[in-house]
Amino acid sequence: MKYRVVVMGSQPAALVSASELQAAGEDFIWLKGPAPGGGIFRGIHFAGRDWDAGMNLLEFTALKDSTSGEITSYSPKVRYDYVRFLPQIRAWLEKRIQIKQVPTPEMYFRGQALPDFLISNHSAFFQKLPEEIRSEIFAFVSRVSLSNPLHARFKHENPTSFESVSYREVAYANHGVWLQQNLIEPWLEKITSGDGLQIPALFHRQAWAPLFYPETLQRFLQDPAYQLPPTIFEYPQGEGFGAWMQREEADLKDKLDTSNWKSISRTPSGWTIHTEHNSYECQHLAYTGDLSQFLELSGRKQGNTLRRGKLGFIGIYLNQKDLLKETSVLNVPEKDFALFRLMDQTLCAGLDSESHFILGEFAQSVPEESEVRKIMEESGWIREGSEIKIAGSLGPVSAFVMPEFENLRIFRNLQEEMESHFPNLIRMGSAGEMTSVSLNDQIVQGLQLPHSI
Repeated sequence: MKYRVVVMGSQPAALVSASELQAAGEDFIWLKGPAPGGGIFRGIHFAGRDWDAGMNLLEFTALKDSTSGEITSYSPKVRYDYVRFLPQIRAWLEKRIQIKQVPTPEMYFRGQALPDFLISNHSAFFQKLPEEIRSEIFAFVSRVSLSNPLHARFKHENPTSFESVSYREVAYANHGVWLQQNLIEPWLEKITSGDGLQIPALFHRQAWAPLFYPETLQRFLQDPAYQLPPTIFEYPQGEGFGAWMQREEADLKDKLDTSNWKSISRTPSGWTIHTEHNSYECQHLAYTGDLSQFLELSGRKQGNTLRRGKLGFIGIYLNQKDLLKETSVLNVPEKDFALFRLMDQTLCAGLDSESHFILGEFAQSVPEESEVRKIMEESGWIREGSEIKIAGSLGPVSAFVMPEFENLRIFRNLQEEMESHFPNLIRMGSAGEMTSVSLNDQIVQGLQLPHSI
């Protein structure tokens, strides 16, 4: 069967591009494979229901203006290049789902809930610290020189240099030891099962760890009223991410092949792809997935694989009457707890329900019910002695590619081999760039495809 375009993979970029190609009346087929469209963003099913997995919140906040230009100018190799296209991303989503703002996430730190600093950039956290710690941090950031080659501003001016130095080293140079050792690195270690020495400094946000300019921290400490533009998180109204992705995939059922892939080869005019049941020829091939898998499908055996982090989930039921406040997300950077995040998906979806479904995330050992209760009670989320029902748990299972030095080396080698043998392949999602795999990146790449062929 011959098509002008073939899209391969199940990641959101493939889902979005297939939807856009269909809307444009393009001659295409989507070789999705057996996995659900949307990948990990589609969510997970356990304990009898669907859950959104991971930090699935929409974020359209930008610290600079979203002036886009042509969507073909987007590059996955430029960190956060999607920021230029946030209006287009939002407009595309709002044609499909109703979006609502969720309460600002909080952070469980030293037995209490504080304004979240880890993902929300909330400066009020500093006003809650003891004076001696505030003074220690202030004294350090006041001494950091703008000419220091590890100053955070150079991650934009000279990003390549930040690929070869560790996140811990750069973090120490910009905000000192206390914040890194007591807050950021414990959280990082729980999520990645690694540490700040393994992660290139340029990838810090990929590892969910903030890196502020020292001048910003200094102002946080000097002026309690000072705040960066608030980080606003949003969520699908009345449902989860998986619901609209499922609808999107259903609308493409006549353009789908869900069988496993067998082989890929170049032809003088394009590509030939064999699946379990069919063979396809095309002029343009767009691929989302592991580069090593593509190379193996093309007959080039690969020895190195990218190390993936482990992620586990625990489902929790709570009664509305036991909730003392609206808590959307609670990040847990404390070393002594297995959990690193709790998310009330009922609240985020804006549902009026007597039962709240809360998803906990962990990366190593499954947390005990007593741990869940302690965190939620001490943070003021629930009443003391409230009934908690553990619906079940899943994992930990292999999940995201670790943003670490060794993976970067392997990925760059795979990129070179791909560009050498398959320069005309359109690579999206995790095939495009190791760190440009956020939902925003994936949507931009999907929107970009019809304009770049």
